[in-house]
Amino acid sequence: MSSDDGGAHFAVTSKALSSLPDYELTNSSINSVPGFEGHVWVTTKKELAQSTDGGKTFRTISGIEEAHALGFGHAAPGQKYPALYLAGKIGGVTGFFRSDDTAASFVRINDDAHQYGGSTVITGDPRVY
Repeated sequence: MSSDDGGAHFAVTSKALSSLPDYELTNSSINSVPGFEGHVWVTTKKELAQSTDGGKTFRTISGIEEAHALGFGHAAPGQKYPALYLAGKIGGVTGFFRSDDTAASFVRINDDAHQYGGSTVITGDPRVY
């Protein structure tokens, strides 16, 4: 849904995202990107999706098997877009991941010896990469 009048009214803009039953809504999130007007990221447990037009359209990020939470951190050196931090499953591996290239690729940032249980919130440092 999006609003063109400051939130007084909302309209359905995209039905492309997976729906979740009420008991799984804690596995979903909606995040706006600091400093990037109209950029919205959504996790639906089943997928990670990005909008660059305020939620009117979404692209689903390929290769993501589960997406429980997404957060942002300071951009990598030489990058302008914030680093993305994902709690989810990629390549059959559940863990915490970081992308420095707007979700074109992800690298795992935890390991099998450092598992932290289920996570529905993740973020990076906004000032230091």
